[in-house]
Amino acid sequence: MTSSDGDMSRAVPVDADVPFLLGELGVDPLAGEARTEAVVVTDISPREAAAGSDGERTARLRELTARICRGLTALGPEGWTRMEAVFALTVAAEAGYVGFVDDQERVARVEPPGDVLAALREHRALSAADGDGPWWRLLIGADAQGAVELLPDAGEDPFPDDQLFEPEVYREDLRVFPRRRLPVWLAAYVWHDGRQVRTPRQAAAAARSASAPPTPMSGLPDLPALWGRWAVIAAAFLAIGSPRGPGVAPALAWYEDEWRSGSSLFVLPDGRAVLSGGVSEAPELDAAYNIGGALPDLYAGAPVWVADPVLDPRSRAGLLSFCYWWTGDRWYRGGAESDPGPALPAVHGAAAAAAALADLLETKVPPVEAISNLIGAAEARRVRRQDLAAVFADPDHDLDSAYYQLIIAGVTVD
Repeated sequence: MTSSDGDMSRAVPVDADVPFLLGELGVDPLAGEARTEAVVVTDISPREAAAGSDGERTARLRELTARICRGLTALGPEGWTRMEAVFALTVAAEAGYVGFVDDQERVARVEPPGDVLAALREHRALSAADGDGPWWRLLIGADAQGAVELLPDAGEDPFPDDQLFEPEVYREDLRVFPRRRLPVWLAAYVWHDGRQVRTPRQAAAAARSASAPPTPMSGLPDLPALWGRWAVIAAAFLAIGSPRGPGVAPALAWYEDEWRSGSSLFVLPDGRAVLSGGVSEAPELDAAYNIGGALPDLYAGAPVWVADPVLDPRSRAGLLSFCYWWTGDRWYRGGAESDPGPALPAVHGAAAAAAALADLLETKVPPVEAISNLIGAAEARRVRRQDLAAVFADPDHDLDSAYYQLIIAGVTVD
């Protein structure tokens, strides 16, 4: 593909003798590559794409699929065993990658020819009739024996950075191919326009002009208990050698689940803290971005120290669905109440934290009393190494890493 100034991307020209290069073809092949964008004209209009019968459109899609696959696999150098390609297309910009791998896992990267790109654009336009708009990305896999797989991507999961265009590119595509709704992450990316950003200057101005007091809230444990449970769960994941758990550093805790919900907890001087984050596909964000409702006023009544440096990074992407602050020995919130449940580790109660630890141990008879003692000690900031060892007694458990986690969280007696 060509960039907007006409330069070729860093692929090997299609008419060159393509050698294999040392390297690996990753899960996201375009990651790490320079993004190639071009202003293009869609070869088929939405009106033309909708014309004709379903049978005619299906036949044309089948023909285009065959043409695309033939055109791509014909580029393969001698000895290739599999091909992986990914194309990100809109009416205003496009990016693509084609890579061939041999039996030694060496990679040859090639530039897709113009006739393949034209077929891809038409395929995308015709695909609009299959659902709520055309695909955003098309992933193609093939092997030297002739097996081929096409996976259209409607954007359920965020795109890799190198396949994510500027918001205006998507707005232009939506003008050509209107949709009923977008996945919340993409809708926020396209429409949030920095509305959840709260710089220190904005925070100070809002605090000076605040007309409504913050809302006291219940449902969250007190800060010491919340912090202690968070630290114990983080340590437990380290003890079993899993990288998937929450994290804790001095004055900061964070959590990300596998469905893109997550949160950050910043502990500030003088007994203050800020807990914020987002629930994936939060209904209030869906309503704001896809229906045109107002974003929840998460910062209503917030003190001046609730600002970007201590907010979860989701605020900069317009994906924050809750924000709480701790001061004067209680939690407060602004805006309507929202359930943060999926975005937090199992810290809502001691029983929930204990159940999480028992699940991690995967034993038929977990040490219930030892688990309870460990959690209580963490809440009181009085954990000893033997408290941890009583729970994680297997020789394969990494007590050193787990206990270090508790040390830097400040919940040990050391």
